[in-house]
Amino acid sequence: MKVSNYLSGAVRQFSYWFVHGTLGYPILEGIEYLNELDEDSSCMEQAFSIFMNNIELDNVGNI
Repeated sequence: MKVSNYLSGAVRQFSYWFVHGTLGYPILEGIEYLNELDEDSSCMEQAFSIFMNNIELDNVGNI
């Protein structure tokens, strides 16, 4: 089964926001979460796990 364009787009957008420090803007504004990755790289793994485990898809693969 191939991943839908909607899911791959959502993961791509999440990744972009994450690495550019704009994830959760404006909720996380002022929180330098990227600095935490230097000390504990599992933070990135946890963030992606939470994101992927909370995506809901319909029968067609739309988010």
